[in-house]
Amino acid sequence: MLALKIVGICIVGYLLGNINFAIVISKIMHSDIRSQGSGNPGTMNMLRSYGILPGVICLVFDALKSALPTFFGWWLIAETPFCYTNLLGAYIGGLSAIMGHIFPVFLKFKGGKGVATIIGVSLVLTPIETVAGVAIAIGIILLFKIGVFGSFAAIFIPGIAQAIYININYEKMEYLIAVNILLAITYLLCLYAHRANIVRLIQGKENKVYLLKKKEKAPAEPEPSETEPTGAEAQGTEEPKE
Repeated sequence: MLALKIVGICIVGYLLGNINFAIVISKIMHSDIRSQGSGNPGTMNMLRSYGILPGVICLVFDALKSALPTFFGWWLIAETPFCYTNLLGAYIGGLSAIMGHIFPVFLKFKGGKGVATIIGVSLVLTPIETVAGVAIAIGIILLFKIGVFGSFAAIFIPGIAQAIYININYEKMEYLIAVNILLAITYLLCLYAHRANIVRLIQGKENKVYLLKKKEKAPAEPEPSETEPTGAEAQGTEEPKE
């Protein structure tokens, strides 16, 4: 029975993860995020390429698609619904959604990098630490303009809090080893998805993110003055008189 529940959670979570809201939102805006900026269909590229509002909308929906299977798995497997001593189902559901987001079968396994989906899982399990992590991430991005710094702050702050909670309460935790493994895989996957960012960061070539940058208006074309030659005069010929 437990095996069937796990399979069901994995299928639901993975399929939900395949819904890429960066692509959906950019298509609504008559564009395609995969042809913009870094080409990655994720929240950070949405922020860079389309601005704060589309980026935040993408973040919310990508977080929601992982929060739902996390809730579903937690409720389905824990003997007492939403019991903090049995987090196996929660992490299975969350990791399945993250896998679907990073490796979506319907997008030829080319998806986002998992930050927003990890935030969704963390909001379910450690909401206070997650909100704090996102707030710190915003401050880091505003200060350093490096998106990957902010992304890692947003996910690793609640992730560390979860690891501490799980292992401090190890005597009460069910499936302790499995839960630790699932948590480790979650963050290793995200690091793997960011491997190119990490290399660029080391090389000092990582793309900047300007959250408060305003769109620059194109400079107005100067009107020709009375003394400037125009039209046929500029070519050294006279315009025919009527």
